[in-house]
Amino acid sequence: MMAPLETGTAQHFALLALLALLALRAKAKNCAAKFRPQHLLCYDVCTLLKATALKTLEYKCPFPHWAAPTECPSCHQSFKRVCTKLGFAVPFPASVLMRHSANRTKTGQYLEANLQSHQLETGTSFPLLQQEPTNTGILASETWLKQVWIELDSLGIRVKISSPPLSLHCANDPLLMDIFINALVNQEDLLWLNWCRQYLQVTTLSELTTADGCSLTAASLADQHSGHFVTSYNWPRTRRPGPSHWDLWRRVLSQADPRPYSRRRRLMQPLGPWSDSLDRWTWLLSCTSLILFHRTGNNLAINLPINTRSHKTFRRDLHHTWTGTLPGDVQRASVNLHPRTAYVTVTGTTPVDPPDQESLPASILLIWRELAADMDDDWGWGKLWVISNGSFKLQVGTAAVQLQTRRGGHVIWIKCRTPGKREDQSAYRSEPIGLLAGTLVASWLHLRLQSLAKPRVCVACDGIAALCQAFSTWPLSPTAPHFDLLSSIREALRVSNISWAEQHVGGHADRTKTWRQMSWWERRNSKVDDIAQGYADELIATDDTIATNPQALLRTLCNNEKVSCLALESVDEAVVLPELMEYWAAKGRLAPKHFQSVDWPIMHRAMKSLKPPKQRFITKHPVGMCGVSKFHKRWGLDSENRCPLCGLEEDHLHAPPLPFRPGQDPVAAPTPRTLRMLPPQTETPWYRLHGIYSSALTQVCEAQLRLGPQCLLEGLLVHGWADLQQQFYRFRGSRRSGNRWAANLSRQLILIGKGMWKHCNDVFHSDNNIVNQQRATALNRRIHEEFDMGLCDLPRKHRRPAIRRSRLVEFLRLHLADKEEWVLVISEARRKIRRSLALMWELTHPTPRPAAP
Repeated sequence: MMAPLETGTAQHFALLALLALLALRAKAKNCAAKFRPQHLLCYDVCTLLKATALKTLEYKCPFPHWAAPTECPSCHQSFKRVCTKLGFAVPFPASVLMRHSANRTKTGQYLEANLQSHQLETGTSFPLLQQEPTNTGILASETWLKQVWIELDSLGIRVKISSPPLSLHCANDPLLMDIFINALVNQEDLLWLNWCRQYLQVTTLSELTTADGCSLTAASLADQHSGHFVTSYNWPRTRRPGPSHWDLWRRVLSQADPRPYSRRRRLMQPLGPWSDSLDRWTWLLSCTSLILFHRTGNNLAINLPINTRSHKTFRRDLHHTWTGTLPGDVQRASVNLHPRTAYVTVTGTTPVDPPDQESLPASILLIWRELAADMDDDWGWGKLWVISNGSFKLQVGTAAVQLQTRRGGHVIWIKCRTPGKREDQSAYRSEPIGLLAGTLVASWLHLRLQSLAKPRVCVACDGIAALCQAFSTWPLSPTAPHFDLLSSIREALRVSNISWAEQHVGGHADRTKTWRQMSWWERRNSKVDDIAQGYADELIATDDTIATNPQALLRTLCNNEKVSCLALESVDEAVVLPELMEYWAAKGRLAPKHFQSVDWPIMHRAMKSLKPPKQRFITKHPVGMCGVSKFHKRWGLDSENRCPLCGLEEDHLHAPPLPFRPGQDPVAAPTPRTLRMLPPQTETPWYRLHGIYSSALTQVCEAQLRLGPQCLLEGLLVHGWADLQQQFYRFRGSRRSGNRWAANLSRQLILIGKGMWKHCNDVFHSDNNIVNQQRATALNRRIHEEFDMGLCDLPRKHRRPAIRRSRLVEFLRLHLADKEEWVLVISEARRKIRRSLALMWELTHPTPRPAAP
């Protein structure tokens, strides 16, 4: 502990601390009044922040964004500085949602808690990140997670996190917000209806009905909390809505589809039998023993009937509690309370029994009985084996799984397709989907059998890398390949109550061994491999689509296409590419019908080989944002928009078709020979050749000409150039790569196009043209004169950095504009010094100087 301060100093610091506390409290109240929703009480804001936003401060994770920083700019800037100093990430990293949610870290738990809080707040059947902000965005509080949701929706990204939905309590129980949304109410009425729902602390229609699920309770329509059930959610306290809002509540409930009610509050269609637990209900009735149980906390009070002839009126008694187990015939009850009695109006129906084992498929039922007959041996000693193998052919991935007991009398076969896009499929990706299917089926069998507390299951696969990554515990990165399947397997292993063991099996042993030489595991693996290959051939023959993964812990979709991992390039392509195509079509660069004919991988390799300045040039030049006369006039560099060669208006499309006129080159440097030879080649049908590749070459050249000369000088090559060159290399017996040749060709075309632009641009703005050479000679002479004058009449700040004999060559290499600016600065500095010296001379020498002879 700190030592006590002196009396005066302690009082002074205490006063300062009190004033600071009062100022901070006033700031917090002002910020809370602007930050909180309209239906949230002011003293609940701190509790809400502690439960949601401030929880993230316990771990270095993204700090929540303020939805509207302009409402409280001082608080926003203060929080931003403090979080930066503490090491918290103020901007939201892109991979936080996927990394922490999949690895089940503390931050992932806080994220899931925030998502569930928002889902409870919106009251819909989908998690927050899967909803449409235009429909339910008004129902969510202004938090950092809502801003992430809106941003993802604007980019066309859907993140699906496996989170428990809101509980339904009956067979035909709908959510209230789904009823209101289907009733097509406007956004403002939807907000008030959600306010009333949060005040009553209900999510489904069954929470407004009686125990039989046939009528609405009077309390639900009279803005009163129902006392028939105990909510399982932590609701924030909410202000009571006004009378007009309750009129809206009753009117929408009476007109809502699909279950409107009559004047007697009777539903047109009952909700069906109950499926929730009896622990939720506060009133329970035993018809055989005639006892009405009242739940208060963890205790059950006994209420006995008034007399033996009255089976519905009970005497309220809070002194006698029930200590034993509930009778088997106990049912839910709806009760009208009076001062000393409780009248039972209706009782609920008995829950539906789980499906019988006989309704299961024959293969599962047989292996079920075999496991049940010898469960101690098979389950306990790890004699339930899961053998998996994958297959990949023609961008189609499949897997086959075999579940077999020790006896081997009955086998469960599983065939599954690999989820994801075709370009994501690979031989490695086919292995995890088989492991996932096998673990899910084994976990389901254990849940249905309920045999041992923690049985053992052995999983075998010939992919050792897939086994290691699936059964390891190190954190997964969202950018790792096949992150979706690996995170799903780890989540399935985590939630299951099974002790798992992995076994690596040598693959394709049938190619080198006979059936007798193979081990038991190799035989099973070979058979499973045949099943997977056969299923792949079946899918290829039927041209079936790739399936999705409904069991994934976290799924990311860009433009309704599943992303297997957080590959930033693919996500950026999915998000930006549609807008880029529209922009290019609007600018006239590339028509949408020609977009698929361009060999983009070759263009990618060519762009990677260029330096960043040239990459920026080829990015801006195709849409006209470059140094041509059109933009020189806008930027104030030229007085008019005209081409220096022909005198016409010049834009980015003017240089390629410009004819070459010998003898009229205003640039001192000679034009490159490639520029002189290119126009005649593009104007003549040079591709009409005779030979073995004449027809294919003609088709490729015609497709290239359809793109136009501008696309050719931007390095856009159509499909077919690399293949033709590869065929030519094979014909010559060369081992060179056609793709590399095409990438170098694209690079050279880009450099030729840049050279043509530079050729026209240098006429006015190059230091090598005739006009600028004269200016450069005069400026060089001025620079030599400034250096010869020395440092005597220069201010101190211009002496050392500006005038040093060792820097003369450096100044002579500058561009014309930089030379002119430097000479102007130095001349102005000398003029000011000379003027100040002249004024000092006049002050110290009042007599006029003699006139010059």
